[in-house]
Formats: sequence, structure tokens, C-alpha cells
Amino acid sequence: MSISVREVSAVDENILESIYLGNQATIDTNMGFDQSKDFNTTQEKIDCIKSQFKIDDPRVRIIELSDNGSIVGYYTGMIMESSWSVTNAIIAGSAYSMPNITLTNLFITLVKGFGCTHMTSRVTDGTSLATSAANSWGLPDKLQLVSTVSSNDVDQGVDCTEYKYLLL
Repeated sequence: MSISVREVSAVDENILESIYLGNQATIDTNMGFDQSKDFNTTQEKIDCIKSQFKIDDPRVRIIELSDNGSIVGYYTGMIMESSWSVTNAIIAGSAYSMPNITLTNLFITLVKGFGCTHMTSRVTDGTSLATSAANSWGLPDKLQLVSTVSSNDVDQGVDCTEYKYLLL
């Protein structure tokens, strides 16, 4: 495994769709699609995901994740003041999610390069992502949890929690 991350200006929609289709059950759970009444077909879910990676805002950054030169995921987020707010992640399996130590170190270095001192993650309650987020993604020496805020995602009708971390 040779993981790399870099900022890109756009996602490859064909790769994004392929990653989704290869990991649909997990992504549906983590995005709250399995609890939502608004997304009934696979195509509706794909269209929703694609729209979340096409945001025309200078504060938005897209991070591409590669393994041995092959794209295996994308993260998108918004910089607000000195905080990177992860708004979406589509990845090809759990090997490419935090707390993969190599990925987390690369990711934190890149985000710090944006001038960020904090990171926030908003996750659907009751998922494995929520458990990982509550435990600083397994890396309390890299991500110090400083606050949590619970809410309901009105668009998808699911309960979420936002976790804010200090980047160490």
C-alpha cells in the first residue's frame, strides 16, 4: 500500500461512481441513505453524491486519495476561519479511511497546509464512523477532540453529530 493525498480542482465522476457502486451498502449507511426517504434509487444516490462534489465556492477543497497511483477516494470540505470541515468522503473500503495512520498523517499535513488548526467531521449517529469519530479516529495523539454538537440532518432526516478536533 502506497497512499498519497493531493488537492484537486474536480473529481473524476466515473471513478466516483465506481467507488460508490463498489461500496454501496457501507456508503449508504454512512451517508444516511438507508434512513432517508428521499433517495429511492441507486441513480438518485449517485446524483446526490456527485452534486456534493461540485460546489462552486472558493472555500471548498477536494482531496484525492490514491494508492499506488490509482484513485481510491475523495474527501471534500470547506475551510471556515482556521477549521477544515469535512463535508463528504467517498472511499473504496475501510482500508482507506481514518485511522489509517499513513493516510491520517498525510491528510493532517495537507489540511495544515491550508492554514487550518482544527478539523470538524459530521457523521451519521449509530454508524461505525460515529464510533471512530467519537474516539478521535483512533489517533488522539494527532486529533484532540474539543467539542461535539448533535443535530438532525433536515435534508436526509437522520441524526448526526459534529465532532471538532484540534490538529496536533
